[in-house]
This record gives sequence, structure tokens and C-alpha cells, in this order.
Amino acid sequence: MGSSSLLPLRSDLGGVSIAMAADVAETTQIERPPRGREEVRVQLSRLLDAHQIIIRRTRKLVIRASELGDDGTNDLLVSEVLRTNELQAWFLSEHLVNVPLVTAENARAGVA
Repeated sequence: MGSSSLLPLRSDLGGVSIAMAADVAETTQIERPPRGREEVRVQLSRLLDAHQIIIRRTRKLVIRASELGDDGTNDLLVSEVLRTNELQAWFLSEHLVNVPLVTAENARAGVA
């Protein structure tokens, strides 16, 4: 099955092939970060939100590919896109939990 056989399916899934970065930036659902500086926790929250957007959209595409009987696209979306983004979302959410940081210096003080 060549890559040209996937072209009709892309339109069936609701996708449009976009090649230029400016076009991608105009069509994305992920908000651009503000200019200037942000705290690390804000950056991580923004990144987590982006992964969650990708997860929601991918789940819709998985259902559509399944309805169309396209097992190859379904497998690709689940195994490469969905699982990867779910893992990253889990990893980021674990770092955003409100847990006090422990440094080596604080740990030594507690042991004494």
C-alpha cells in the first residue's frame, strides 16, 4: 500500500495537508504562548493542555478511521500518536502535582 493510497482517506478523516509553518500556525487549535517570560509551571501547564488537545482530536480520528475500516491508520494513530501523547500528558501532570520540593540539603537536615 503506497502513500498515495492514504490521500483520499485524509480528506475522509477531515484533514488537509499543510506544508508551510505559517499555515500550520494559522490552523492549529493550540494557543501560541505569550511573548516574554513565563514561570516554568505555567509553561508545563500550557504543554499539558496542548497534549490534551492532541489526545482529544486523535481519539476522534481513531473512531473515524475505525468507521471507515482503515485498520492501518487506526493502528498508527493509537500506537504512535495517542499512546505517545498520553504518556507525555501523564509525565507532565506528575510534575504539576502540588508537592513540596525536597533538596539534598533539606533531606540531610531531616535525617540528623
